[in-house]
Amino acid sequence: MRATSHNGRWGSAKHNGRGFNLDKAEHIDKSRVSDNLYWHWDADAQEDFLGAEERYYQERFGAALESQNERHRAARHPERIKTMADWMQSQNKRPEETIWQIGDMSEDVDPEEFAEAVEEMQVWLMDWSKANGEPFQVLTSAIHLDEASPHAHIRRVWQYRDASGDWKIGQNKALEAAGVPLPDASRPEGKYNNRKMVFDALVREKWMEICENHGYEIEREPDPKHRVHLPKQQVIDLHEREDELQERAIKLRSREVAANVAEKKQNRREAELDRRESVLKAQETALDEQARKVQAAAKQAQETLQEAQEVLSDCQEYKRTIAEQQEARRLQARQARTFDRAAAAQAMLDRVGISAPRSSQAEYSR
Repeated sequence: MRATSHNGRWGSAKHNGRGFNLDKAEHIDKSRVSDNLYWHWDADAQEDFLGAEERYYQERFGAALESQNERHRAARHPERIKTMADWMQSQNKRPEETIWQIGDMSEDVDPEEFAEAVEEMQVWLMDWSKANGEPFQVLTSAIHLDEASPHAHIRRVWQYRDASGDWKIGQNKALEAAGVPLPDASRPEGKYNNRKMVFDALVREKWMEICENHGYEIEREPDPKHRVHLPKQQVIDLHEREDELQERAIKLRSREVAANVAEKKQNRREAELDRRESVLKAQETALDEQARKVQAAAKQAQETLQEAQEVLSDCQEYKRTIAEQQEARRLQARQARTFDRAAAAQAMLDRVGISAPRSSQAEYSR
C-alpha cells in the first residue's frame, strides 16, 4: 500500500468544500457527503471555504494588493486594477493544494483511521510552520469520505515578510526565510535543485511515518513497477496507470509552462506600458510647465498692455485739457482785440464830438 502526497496550484476551494451542484458530480456519493470533515483557518467564523480563503488573503495581503492597484491608478491603467478574488487566482498568488491518500480504490482503508492520520499530519504541518517563522498558512482542509477512496485536500499559501515587515506571497522566499536548505548547496538554485524539493521530501516522509504508526504497511520504493512479486495483470495495470499519470502530468506541466510564458509576456507588456506611461507623464509635466510659463507671460503682457492703455488714456485726457486751455486763451485774445477796436472807435467819435453808447468790455466779451 502506498501513502501519496501530491502538490499543485490546481484545485478548488469550492470543490473541496462541496459548494457546488452535486447532481453534476457522478463520482460523489451524495448519501455520504455528511461524513466528510471540513476545517478552515478561522474555525469561529461561519463561512464557506472560498470566503474563508479570500478573507485571509484580504487581512494578510490586502495592503500589498492596494499598493499595486494604487500604482496602476497613478499610471492611469484602471484596467489593471484587480479585486482580491481576481488577484488570488493569479498563477503565482493562488494557494497550493496538497492531496493525501492511502492506497487506492482497490484497497480497503478505514475512513475513521484515515481521518485520524490526516488530522495528525495537519497538526504536525501547522506546528512546523509556527516553529519556522510561519512560511505558510494552512487555509482549508477537507477529508472526503464520499468518493471511491478516502483522501484529503489541504490548501495553503506561502508567505514571507519583506524588508519593510509587510507580508508578501512567495514560495521560494518563504522557504529560504524558514531555513530550508537546497538539496545541493554547491549547485545554483534551479528546477532540479530547490528548497521545495527538500520540504516536500520532509512532508512525504512524515506522512508515511504517520500512516505506518496507524498500522498501515507502506510501500516506500519509489517505483511500484519494481515490485516483481505482484501479479502480472497488476503490474500491467500499474504501468498503464503510471503512463496515464505521466501523460496528465506532462499536459499539466505544459499548461503551467504556457501560463507562465503568457504571464511573463504580460508582465513585460505591462512594464513597457508603464515605461511609456512614465515618459508620457514626464512630457505632460513638461508641457504643463511650459503652458504655465506661457500663461504667466501672457498675463504679464496683458497687465503691461493695460498699463499702456491707461497711460495713453491719461495722455489723451491731458491733450484735451491743453486744447481746451489753448482754445480759451484764443477766445480771450479775440475778445481783447475786439474791445480795443471798440475803445479806439469810441475815442475817435469823442474827438469829433459824436456821442455813441459806451459798452463795457464785459459786453464785448459776451
